Amino acid sequence: MQDARKLAMLLYRTPESFKQKFNRSKTESNEQYKVESWLQYHGEALEKRFQLLAYQMMNFLLTTVDITTGRGGLLDVVKPLKSKVIQIGVDSDLFFVAAENKDTKKVLDQANIINQYHEIKSIHGHDAFLIEHDQLTQILKPIFD
Repeated sequence: MQDARKLAMLLYRTPESFKQKFNRSKTESNEQYKVESWLQYHGEALEKRFQLLAYQMMNFLLTTVDITTGRGGLLDVVKPLKSKVIQIGVDSDLFFVAAENKDTKKVLDQANIINQYHEIKSIHGHDAFLIEHDQLTQILKPIFD
């Protein structure tokens, strides 16, 4: 169970982010690397919020649900949209890959749907949404003003 928690946490950060944060330093007791301690702590916190099977199911659904199944391609599915679409990606996100968001923007453009794509530049992967406050504020402020 402990390894599954640590593995789950690895999806949210990049190796560069871990290196910047911990630089292979050890805990005060010198028994383990700080990155391992961090992964264990945050993995346990994650487990308190979600049962492991529920978390696995959520990740499975996020990575396998396809709104186009049985409905043609993405262009066919988005054509009826009447709303503006705003996407925010992270250039280093390993979970929601920026290139896929950019591909979606191209399809929305093809369908003449008003849309925007914004990208956070960060070494922190998916967690950049939590870390890069200034960039996220710059993106969201004009949207909500």
